[in-house]
Amino acid sequence: MTDINCTMCGLCETRTNVVVGKGPRSSSLMIIGEAPGADEDMLAEPFIGRCGDLLTKMLDDSGVSRDNTYITNVVKCRPVQGKKNRAPSTEEIETCKRWLWEEMKVVNPRVILTLGKTPTGLLLKLKKTFKLADYINKAHQVEYLESLVVPCYHPSYLMQTGRDKMGVALECIKLAKTHGI
Repeated sequence: MTDINCTMCGLCETRTNVVVGKGPRSSSLMIIGEAPGADEDMLAEPFIGRCGDLLTKMLDDSGVSRDNTYITNVVKCRPVQGKKNRAPSTEEIETCKRWLWEEMKVVNPRVILTLGKTPTGLLLKLKKTFKLADYINKAHQVEYLESLVVPCYHPSYLMQTGRDKMGVALECIKLAKTHGI
């Protein structure tokens, strides 16, 4: 689905690997994050390392199998500033979103769990100034998608500053599960 030789934006200059989605293409649940981090860039797999471990634990605690879930990111290459991760720019998202649309079309999930502001804003077509908390733990039917969108906090946010929101994040996954996973 994704062109691993893509050079359409500047992220190709600093990436080690293009990080394509992983999981069964017949999955009823698709999880979409923002962009690969350092571990993902190194091993060319989404949501590995500390964030991936936390996501797997959250899925397990909610009765959802990671092996039966398709996991991807909005942007397929790691955005960096110096040696640190950064949020993808609007231009990078615009350039890369066609790969995401193709993934959604092929997988055709019943439910999409968005992790963080970037995928939530993109799929729900929200202004940049929206507050993620206003959309968390609600199922949103989007006209142009056949899937329900359930926004959730990103594991990196939960690890850094949002530990008190872990219960809400688990409820998001359980809500996604009740809608047809």
